[in-house]
This record gives sequence, C-alpha cells and structure tokens, in this order.
Amino acid sequence: MKRLKDFLNEGLVKEGTKTIIQIKSIEGKVLFEYDCPGNTIRKTVEAAVKQKIELSNANLKGANLERAQLNFADLTGANLEGANLEGANMERVFLEDANLNGANFEDANMYIAVLKNANLEGANLKNANLERASLYQANLCRANMEDAYLYHASLYHANLEGANLKNAFLKNANLNGANLVGANTKGADLEGALLKNTKK
Repeated sequence: MKRLKDFLNEGLVKEGTKTIIQIKSIEGKVLFEYDCPGNTIRKTVEAAVKQKIELSNANLKGANLERAQLNFADLTGANLEGANLEGANMERVFLEDANLNGANFEDANMYIAVLKNANLEGANLKNANLERASLYQANLCRANMEDAYLYHASLYHANLEGANLKNAFLKNANLNGANLVGANTKGADLEGALLKNTKK
C-alpha cells in the first residue's frame, strides 16, 4: 500500500474523491498543484498555463498532453522527453533549452514558438505548424518533419542530420549553417530559403 509521501514523489495525491496532481521541477520542487473532478496531467498543465504559472524546468517526461491548450506557456528548460503533444495548441510557447527528445508534436500548432537550443532528437513533428518558429541551434537529428509547415522559420545552425523533411514547406526559412547531412528533402519547398554554409 502506498503512503502519502509516495504519491507526492510521483506528483499524484489522492484525498477522498479528489485527485491532486503536482507539477514538479527537474530538481523536485513543486511548481504547481491542481485538483478537479476527473483530473489529469493535461488539465493540470492547462490550469497552470491559464494562471500564467512559470513552468521553467518542469519535469513533464512522458506526459500525455494531447490537444492541450498551451498558448504562451513558459516551458524554458523543461523536460518533455517522450511526451505526447499531438494536436496541441502551442502558439508562442517558450521551449528554449527544453528536452523534447522523442516527443510527439504531430499536427501541433507551434506558430512563433521559441525552440532555441532545444533537443528534438527523434521527435515527431509531422504536419506541425512551425511558421516563424525559432529553432536556432536546435537538435533535430532524425526528427520526422514530413509535411511540416516551416514558412519563415529560423533553423539557423540547426542540426537536421538524418531528419525527414519530405514535403516540408520551408519557403523563406533560414537554414544558414544548418547540418542537412543525410536529411530527406524530397518534395520539400525551399523557395527563397537561405542555405548559406549548410552541410549536405
């Protein structure tokens, strides 16, 4: 039988019929807690974002945030490794220095998202909207970006080695200094894209 402190360590506390879910930092500090009928990690994160709680360095590894409303969320340095954000609304979200290794962003709306220095190795960005997003020096090694919309996105010095960019829309994107070794660009629209000093 689990003790109260065990639930606290997992970020989940049950009190009667209520379920309190805590969002903790990577260091273990409680950043936010929330309870409501039928509570989930998605509802808890959405409540934190709605209340403008800073979630920098939040540990959301493996979290199911499918179709979550995360516009303007500050997730700088957060750990979202393996998290499911399929169809999430993430306009102007801050994910600088975040660990997004293997995360699922299929069909996500990431318009003007800040992903500077983020680790997106092996992430699924299929059909994601990354218009005007900042992916400066982001690690997109082996990421799936098939059919992604990257109009005017900045991929300056990004690592796209082995990435799948099939049919991606990269019109006017900045790929200066990017590593495209082994990347699949079949059918990609690179009209007006900046490709100075790219590695192929």
